[in-house]
Amino acid sequence: MGSLEKLTLIGVDVGKNAFSSEKNSSISYQIVKDNITDLKALDADGWKSKTPKKQNYLKESNWKTVNFNEVIEDDFKNAKDLANKKIDQNENGEDTVTDLDSSFWLPATDEHYYRYHVNFTAIIVQAVFIFFSVYF
Repeated sequence: MGSLEKLTLIGVDVGKNAFSSEKNSSISYQIVKDNITDLKALDADGWKSKTPKKQNYLKESNWKTVNFNEVIEDDFKNAKDLANKKIDQNENGEDTVTDLDSSFWLPATDEHYYRYHVNFTAIIVQAVFIFFSVYF
């Protein structure tokens, strides 16, 4: 039984090192951190890339309490008026910039940008693989 415990602990350490860019962070935190992009981090990077060096501001102490459905209401620093506009296509197939839709009667149907883009597929697949690794 002692050997199995040692093997399990070694496997957990290998898993942490495989997923972690931060020393001694939990596997679940690292999976979530690596698969979430914060629009404020993209704005801080000047919208130069879809994958900036710092893709979000999550910390291990507070990642479980972050509101991933947070709506961007303030304008961005490096992209003025972006929080109120979207790219649409006209009848000729050309891209046009239009205002986000808003409804007087049903405010819940208003269009807006969410602060965080979460890649749920990657998170679920990685969590399933870790579950099976630990299970077997």
